[in-house]
Amino acid sequence: MKKNIKYAICAATFGYALLPITSSAAEVEEKLKPARKNFLAADADKSSGLDAKEFVTFIDANAAISFGKAKEIQQRKAYDRAFSKVDKNQDKSLTWDEFVEASKQ
Repeated sequence: MKKNIKYAICAATFGYALLPITSSAAEVEEKLKPARKNFLAADADKSSGLDAKEFVTFIDANAAISFGKAKEIQQRKAYDRAFSKVDKNQDKSLTWDEFVEASKQ
């Protein structure tokens, strides 16, 4: 018997991804693992947050692995728009928690 799973559209910082509503925290974490690796690599000053310049590096790394809508952002050069959407507190630094929250919306 097939299990009927409902899906939610989630804005994964740079686009939308279909994530099952029933996803556990571990499942979401697993799906975001490549982005987490790129986030840590892009955080050049090790401040635990990405500034606008580091965010470009993050998006470019995600585009290289076809993660989310990063290629679209890269092609449209929409880095500033994407950054402002996920930097919820508008402090000009994107934390991992802000990224994860944006991924859930």
